[in-house]
Amino acid sequence: MEGVWADSKGAPGTASARWGPRLPDDSLEEPTPGAVRKSGTSMSDQTLLTLWDDVRAKTLDALKGLDDIHARWAPPNLQNSCLWHAGHNYVVAEFLASRTLNLTPNLPAGWQKMFSWESNPAHTHTEDWPPLSIVTSALSEQHRRLREVFAALTPEKLDTADPGKPERSTRRTLLIAMQDESRHTGEIMLLRKLMTKTFIVPGTSTG
Repeated sequence: MEGVWADSKGAPGTASARWGPRLPDDSLEEPTPGAVRKSGTSMSDQTLLTLWDDVRAKTLDALKGLDDIHARWAPPNLQNSCLWHAGHNYVVAEFLASRTLNLTPNLPAGWQKMFSWESNPAHTHTEDWPPLSIVTSALSEQHRRLREVFAALTPEKLDTADPGKPERSTRRTLLIAMQDESRHTGEIMLLRKLMTKTFIVPGTSTG
C-alpha cells in the first residue's frame, strides 16, 4: 500500500505532517481493469501459504527485543511508530481477508480507529495504546487462524471476485494484504535502525 503525505494540525509541539497510508483498495489494481484472472494463471495455494508464513514471520521478527517505550517512538515530524505499523498489519489483514472471504472480522475493541489507514496516531493518548506484547500475540494468533482458512481455499474460490472489489479476484486481495504488510514491516525495520542511531537500544536480527 502506498502512502501519502497529509497535513495535520496538532497541539503545540506535535508533528505538523503525518505519513498516512492509502486505503488498501486503492493500490495494486488488476493488470486489466474489470477482469478477474483466469484459473490456472496465478500462484498455487502452497505458494500463498508460504508467502503468508514468510511475511508474518518477518513482521514478528522485526518486533523482537522492543520494549513498549521504544515501540511507541516516532522520529521528529512523523507519527507512525513500530507499534502503529504492527497493529496496522493486523487490521489490514483482518479487514481484507474477512471482506473477500465473507468472514466475521476478529478486531479488538478500538483497533480499527487506532490502526486503520484512516487513523491518526497523534490523536491516540499514550495510555490508550495496547502493550506491544498484546499486539504481537494477536499477530501470532491471526497468522495461525487465517492460515487454516487459506489452506482450505480451492483455486476456484481464490479466482472468484472479491465482493467488495469485484474487478479483483480473492487471490489478488489476499496478495495486496501481504504486500502491504511487507511494506509496513520495512518501516518497522527502518525505525529500528533509526533508534540505534538516535539512542541506545538493543539491535535485532533485522540488520
